[in-house]
Amino acid sequence: MDVSEIRTLSDEEVGMVSGGTTYDQAYESFIDYGSQLGAAVGALLAGSYTSTALSPTFALNFVDSFSDILEGFSSLS
Repeated sequence: MDVSEIRTLSDEEVGMVSGGTTYDQAYESFIDYGSQLGAAVGALLAGSYTSTALSPTFALNFVDSFSDILEGFSSLS
């Protein structure tokens, strides 16, 4: 057979090239893992937004509780 001849691949050759995965299996994997990736990105963004939005509140609560601790120490002396 000539090197430049176009021919149809055998089933064994197709399996070796594709890693044994069919188009349908690859598509289903893409859809499943793509949705999981989208959910993970959404959770990451929601968490970062929430922590950014609540950071001033956390800081103020810390300062308030820290001043209470300092007042407790000053009453000991």
